[in-house]
Amino acid sequence: MHYLWTWTIVVCLQFHIRPSPFTFYTLANVSILVGQIAYRVCLTRVSNKGEVKVFDVSPNIAMIEFPNSLIAKTATAPGAHIRLTNYSSSFIVRAFKQLIPNYHPYTLVSFPTDKYQRLIIRKSNFKLYNMRRYMIAGSYDPHLLFIGSKSSQNFSLSKLSVNAKRLLIVIGGSAISFALPILRVMNYHGIPTKIVWVIKDFRDVLVLRYFDGFIHGDDFEIFITGDSTIKEQAKTLRNAISCASNFSKKSRISSHFDIEHDETSPLLSDNNESQIPLNLENQIENVDISMNSDDEEEQDSDSDCTHNGINHSRYEDFNDVDDILVDSSDIEDGGSVREFEITGDSLSPQNTTSRNVSRKSSVNEPFVPYFEQSSSDQTKSWVQQFKSLTRRLNLENKIYKGRPKLNHRYYNWCINEGFTQCSGPTEDENHNLICCRDLPRNKVVQEDLNAEKIWVISAGPKPLVENVKLWATEYGLKFHEEAFYS
Repeated sequence: MHYLWTWTIVVCLQFHIRPSPFTFYTLANVSILVGQIAYRVCLTRVSNKGEVKVFDVSPNIAMIEFPNSLIAKTATAPGAHIRLTNYSSSFIVRAFKQLIPNYHPYTLVSFPTDKYQRLIIRKSNFKLYNMRRYMIAGSYDPHLLFIGSKSSQNFSLSKLSVNAKRLLIVIGGSAISFALPILRVMNYHGIPTKIVWVIKDFRDVLVLRYFDGFIHGDDFEIFITGDSTIKEQAKTLRNAISCASNFSKKSRISSHFDIEHDETSPLLSDNNESQIPLNLENQIENVDISMNSDDEEEQDSDSDCTHNGINHSRYEDFNDVDDILVDSSDIEDGGSVREFEITGDSLSPQNTTSRNVSRKSSVNEPFVPYFEQSSSDQTKSWVQQFKSLTRRLNLENKIYKGRPKLNHRYYNWCINEGFTQCSGPTEDENHNLICCRDLPRNKVVQEDLNAEKIWVISAGPKPLVENVKLWATEYGLKFHEEAFYS
């Protein structure tokens, strides 16, 4: 819509300005707009049928793959994006799309040196199909403040200069596409990086199987806000029509608004209040912030290993007691942490002999999906794929239930590389089994205390990004969010 109004304003100014003629300035403005069109045409490639492949991952996420030849301009930095739209057989429609570019921006997960280019997208009003032709414009480099790249036609990880000592990346939903290429760069340069990924549906984790070559369990913490089991009535979700990835059909008008929402720059800026609201999944993908005092930190550490005594076979019982858990959105007065108690009586009527377990709300329960005996074969397959993948990627102990609580634990990791989710006994450097809270902390140097090269990065739903930005600002850490530039 903003492109249309740009042309409208330029034309109207020619007739509205009085008393002097506005012809010279109108010609200058028109020249700039025409130059933008010519630039888009040069950056646009048209795919043949079958070149763009769509892979269903979950009811919420799809993975798109296409050859490198469809990228007109090679990216020079990780996290670049392309703009994609349907190809029309009508020349008039194609010309209009260049004049008023109704393109969808998507972040490239791959590097130019990879065999294929891949996208991770959230299913929306814009439909993607196999055996269709598409127009792809780009790529467009991001403005990363902590990564410098030399102007060169040949992308190389070794040519990237990294101005960071440690990275904490907090993302939600399909924004994992922004985190993965940055993770690859940091791993290559030996920069400690932690990705905190918040999703609603545990099936979204299955997208990582396409990138298992550089996924390491120590780099990830995954928080799942949805249920541990799949409700059978959800089988009629929009991707159940075809395994070839048919997205739900919406009107042309609603699709247009979806484009405008996706193309906002920056992606999640503060001036986007008039846009269409985020869908339900994105609203739930959020983080909680807790500014713990020293006393609370000490008390929190005392209970870090207590939940290790919970019987792991009883994890599914926690789904029956959501109403007794204190929701993290109720945290008030600067993020003071409330304490709740889970007893055997509240878990199950039969489990009357279980001992009481006190837990702090700043520590999340492990997430363990399961299926019921009456579940469909598809549901059982999803759960089995999830368990197999997380075991293969060493992620099975890095997946938690609920939303992450950004608190002193994550700040300590940024400064000292300490633990963030104490999950009970662990091995020290001598392979002795000790409580994770007893692990020795690295020596803090003055450079770390100044946080000059420690970055907190965020992308995804607007509430998530705003909360992460607030937390990083409160702790004096540098912050960067994903934005689409053209």
